[in-house]
Amino acid sequence: MVKFLCISTLIILITDIKAQNIDAFATARVNTRKVVIEQPVKVSVKAYSSTWFTQPLSFGNLQVEGAYIQAFKRTQSSIEYINGKKYAALEFYYVVFPYTSGEITFPELALSTSIPPEGDYKGQPVTLRTKAISITVEPAPEDAEPGRWLVASDARVSNEWSLKLNKLKVGDVVSRKITTRASGTLPTFIDEPLVEQVDFASIYTSEPEFIDDRDHKSVNGRRIDTYSYLLEEAGEFTIPELEISWWNPYMQRFYKRKLPAYTLTVQPNDDLAELELLKDSLQALKPSFNDDTAETAEADSKPYKKYIIAALIGLVLLYMIIKTAIYLRKRIIKQRLQYVSSERYWFNRLLRQKNRHRFIAAIYSWIDHLNLLPGKQTFKAISSKDEKLKEALQELNQSVYSSKAKNKQTNIARIKSRLRQNRKRYTSSNSDIKAVSLNDLNPK
Repeated sequence: MVKFLCISTLIILITDIKAQNIDAFATARVNTRKVVIEQPVKVSVKAYSSTWFTQPLSFGNLQVEGAYIQAFKRTQSSIEYINGKKYAALEFYYVVFPYTSGEITFPELALSTSIPPEGDYKGQPVTLRTKAISITVEPAPEDAEPGRWLVASDARVSNEWSLKLNKLKVGDVVSRKITTRASGTLPTFIDEPLVEQVDFASIYTSEPEFIDDRDHKSVNGRRIDTYSYLLEEAGEFTIPELEISWWNPYMQRFYKRKLPAYTLTVQPNDDLAELELLKDSLQALKPSFNDDTAETAEADSKPYKKYIIAALIGLVLLYMIIKTAIYLRKRIIKQRLQYVSSERYWFNRLLRQKNRHRFIAAIYSWIDHLNLLPGKQTFKAISSKDEKLKEALQELNQSVYSSKAKNKQTNIARIKSRLRQNRKRYTSSNSDIKAVSLNDLNPK
């Protein structure tokens, strides 16, 4: 028994000695500690080992109060020499977008992995910790346009028209698709373009489309807005120029780009002009009498009186039919435009998606239209009361954005089924719903 205790003690001592020979640590650094609101901060996290890593780095979900985080968890391996000693290194990084001014803190990270001690080859579990980092966030400059603020390294704007602008007529609906591209920011941070109202047409807007164009190194985004012009007057009209501006944090100045003004030539519509012709015809068919010939004219017109009455009735009916058709056409166009801006339309569109990437984008478009309070516009918020939905959405995110996800074939049909069951709760009238701007992002 004494021999067994001695051997056990010796093994424990040897293990402790080996554990003490593990030379490993982790660091976190930022590219800047002072930014303006919505300016991205790159946080690089690196783990070092004097031997090697036998397990990949593992860490929990990260949250920063007052900021939105975009994770780039693809690790990059390298060899570095520190004070003449060789270390194996694994690096990944986050991009943090603060949306409130003041002080924010990138918290301490606990990285779990397995590392062999020096002189051994068997990995031992270790936890490496980084230090918290404080970042100062300043408000937008005083000369920034109130309510409009975009921080980007570059931005561009373009548009497409559904019809030729010199071949239009009254009653046509011409669509204008405006695409705003921004480098170094999220698509949801891009403001809606300032499209001015016009006197010659009614303008209807559709739900904006946000496209994430990030790559493995940077965050980029696109915002697509569609405007439908219902032309109501004939003539030659001008749509004013459109301007976007952004703040370049590296050059510390505003930049601008413009779309030129456009001239529309709108011809009269024969179908609409016919209404005026019918009015003139009805007026011309009214008999004109004087006092001397009234009785004679009345006697002579008796055989034709019933035909004139029938013709008048027919013209009135034709006028009413044309007027009703025009009214119905406008109503159908208006209802269609209202429908494509509704929550139901985007939910139905979500249900039609089969591709995982497009399905995630469709869910976000639907969530945006729910107009939830800040802090409620995320997968986590809409699945807070449904654990099965929460697990399914996490699995979906991992299958799309994590290169190490085990399951790349997420059951989208199961997520659709859970969303159908919970949709009534999301769309019901409660304290979680109000009108918010697209910049009201949630931190959690």
